[in-house]
Amino acid sequence: TNNWSLHRQPTTQLMMKQHISRRRLMISTISSISVSAGLSQSALAAPPLTAEEADNFQARFERGLRSKPARVLRQRMNIDFAVLLMRSSYNAVDELDIVAMDQFQKDFFLIRQAEYQYYSDSLGVGAMQQGDLADPNYFDFISFAQYATISREIVNPPAVFEEQQPVEVGEGQPQRFDAVVVRRDPAIKNSDLPRIHTEIVGNAI
Repeated sequence: TNNWSLHRQPTTQLMMKQHISRRRLMISTISSISVSAGLSQSALAAPPLTAEEADNFQARFERGLRSKPARVLRQRMNIDFAVLLMRSSYNAVDELDIVAMDQFQKDFFLIRQAEYQYYSDSLGVGAMQQGDLADPNYFDFISFAQYATISREIVNPPAVFEEQQPVEVGEGQPQRFDAVVVRRDPAIKNSDLPRIHTEIVGNAI
C-alpha cells in the first residue's frame, strides 16, 4: 500500500504497476497454498461452501491473525482498469474449468459476506464505499475475496463436474438453467493450474 499525499498525483502507468504488483502477490500466494498441501485429491477437492463454514471458528481465528488494512489516503482507481483486473481473474477460472461457475459465484458471495464487516470495521466508519470498484479500499477487499475463492477452488479440482448454465428465455420469462457436464483438460496437471491461471490473467491484462 502506498501513502500518496494530497499534492502528489501518480500517473496512470504507475498506478497500473502498483495494482498489478499487488495482484502478483495474491497469485503467488495461491501457488504456495497449492504446492505445499500434502492431502489426497479427494480431501482437497472443494465442496460448495456454506455460510456456516465461511464464518466458523477457524475462519474467525484466521481473520484475527491478519494484519489490519492500512488507513491511508489513496487516489481512486481507474474504473475500467479495476473491472479489467476482476474480470480477467474470473474469466481465467472459467477457462480452466476448475469449478462450476455457479458454485464459484455462490462461494465468492459467501466469502464476501463473511469478510465484509470485519474488513469495514478495521478501516473505520466511512473509509470505504461498498460496491465502488474505483475505491482502492473496496477494490482491495473484493480482490482479496475473489482470490480467497480462487485459492479454495484451484487446489486439486475435479476433472469432471456438472455446471448450471443459463438458458436463453423470452422477455419477462423467469431465468432457467440447464445442467451441463464439464470435463477439464486432462493434459493439464493440477500442480500447474496456479501458474497457468497466472499466465491467462497476465495475458488478458
